[in-house]
Amino acid sequence: MGLNHPVENRWFLSSIDIRGGFLEAVSIELPEGLTCIIGPRGSGKSTLAEAIRGGLGGVEGASRDRQELFRSNLAKSAITLRARSEHDGQTFVVRREGRQPAVLTTGEGKVLSAVALDRGTFLPLDAYTSAEIETIADETLGPRRRGLLDELRATDLLEIQGEIAEARRGLEASADRIRASRRGLVDLTEEAQALVDARDRLAALPVAPASEHAAALATADQQRLHNEAEQKRARKLFDALAGVEADCLRVATTAARDVPTEIAAAQSANAALAASLHETLAVLHSAVTEHVAAIQGAIDAARVALRASEVLLAEAHLGQASASAQLRERDRVAEAAVRERSDAERAVLRLAQLEARQTAARGDEQALLVERQSLKAKYLVLRERVSALREEVVGELMAVVPGQVRLGLRRSADTLEYQQLVSQALHGSGLRQHDAIVESVTRFRPDELAQIVRADNLGEFEAVCRFGADRAKRVLDALRQALDPLTLEVLPSDDVVSIELNVGTPDDAIYRDAAHLSRGQKCTALLPLLLARRRTPLVVDQPEDNLDNAFIFRTVVESIRRLKPTRQLLFITHNANIPVLGEADCIVVMDSDGRRGFVRKVGSLDECREDIIELLEGGAAAFDLRRQRYGRS
Repeated sequence: MGLNHPVENRWFLSSIDIRGGFLEAVSIELPEGLTCIIGPRGSGKSTLAEAIRGGLGGVEGASRDRQELFRSNLAKSAITLRARSEHDGQTFVVRREGRQPAVLTTGEGKVLSAVALDRGTFLPLDAYTSAEIETIADETLGPRRRGLLDELRATDLLEIQGEIAEARRGLEASADRIRASRRGLVDLTEEAQALVDARDRLAALPVAPASEHAAALATADQQRLHNEAEQKRARKLFDALAGVEADCLRVATTAARDVPTEIAAAQSANAALAASLHETLAVLHSAVTEHVAAIQGAIDAARVALRASEVLLAEAHLGQASASAQLRERDRVAEAAVRERSDAERAVLRLAQLEARQTAARGDEQALLVERQSLKAKYLVLRERVSALREEVVGELMAVVPGQVRLGLRRSADTLEYQQLVSQALHGSGLRQHDAIVESVTRFRPDELAQIVRADNLGEFEAVCRFGADRAKRVLDALRQALDPLTLEVLPSDDVVSIELNVGTPDDAIYRDAAHLSRGQKCTALLPLLLARRRTPLVVDQPEDNLDNAFIFRTVVESIRRLKPTRQLLFITHNANIPVLGEADCIVVMDSDGRRGFVRKVGSLDECREDIIELLEGGAAAFDLRRQRYGRS
């Protein structure tokens, strides 16, 4: 839900009630427009803002300062927030005690247990301190700026992110299968390498000397191979029969355990209705029992036959071995020649088998790579959908933020994770000037570098990096040892969000990124964006920090007055311009007795006029002196 969906996105806080903790008895009704919370320091203004923020969204993952404020002032509090949706008038109540999960109910008291309130997509709230605004401005790479856009498409992005996570799991599983395939191929290649000269050795052997026993010896040797194979097959057959038997027992156990014989008890009024089903279930149980028993009997018969065959085969093998031994004894020369040739033939046969398996393994790997290409394409399309959604939000925001602020999006430009991965790969390599190497290497996209690492393409690597042949080889060797191309080729490079402020004039614009501006300019760039970006309630704790009064008047106050009819605003402030010139609908005056904070007064601008002068203008005397000094009546 973004700027194009204000009706779906718009809701209001109706009231807040706090019992216990630093604000032990606070209850405030909130209007839909601008509420300004004022008071001396230490009176609980920030605690009130955190009660709203933590009450709705919890403090899991919050900053250290927020965690500490909540722990000190609200850990023992019971917070109740009432909200209303403009779309359908539905009311909601959120109750949270300390760090316990919030309980969300409708206005009628129905518990909405299926809503994950802390995720922030239901009753979304914008809340910031001036320090948090500055932190967002400072981050050129990272998630905070992207979060400003992503929150406006939270529902759409949640669905896409789920698909992306599934696509990544598919890619990881694909990578595991490819790695296993390659390991198997390496093993086959190493084994085949040991037999690489088998054909030459066989071709070089002389024909076995003719003798009266040569043919018999060759036949006996071939029979020995058959005998070895028969023994192996018999052992495997025993294991296979045990496996089939176990499967049958599992079927019988599953049927007996999980398939009932009846669903209606005999005493049930529905017993007659289920009688036909009971008969069918009885037939099923009987069939399972009969078939399992039949299979068990067949397995037992097969075992008996196999044992009998083993005895017969053993006797035959023994007799054949004895006859073969007698032949060998009679003609040792012929036996040695036949054995050598038989060994060579066996080696050639084994080599041919390995070569066939290598061919099949290469085909399997190629099929896995084709499958991976499809998975990668789907993954990249999903990531492009995320970028496209963000670009939509950028366009919508640019239509509503003041002209001195400019937003932009550079797709896949956040290479921080990529740079860190390359930098880690260089550790222990003995190479110097890592930063310069990382800068040069990351000119390649991660998928391009993956191809170079996989192919050991030194020529292309050197052509781009220009390290010199020897240094380029050392760098590429280090990368090949440390980087997995399958991981590298799908390494995510996220989008970069630029937030720029015109530090020139309207006629001679000079835009600079907020990260490179002064503290005041950072907030000048961010605050108009935060005010305008959506229609949910906005809580800002002391927006005037680091801002001059001229900017507050020209931009902040103007934005408040423009947005008040469409957005609920809650400002904690020490600057009189915000409540007075922003024409606050409600003033909440906080105070403290040193131990507890409390609400001293709630009213309109006119009703709280003296409080505003005292707290925000320095008192009536100071206000009059300034007015006299300015020469105004």
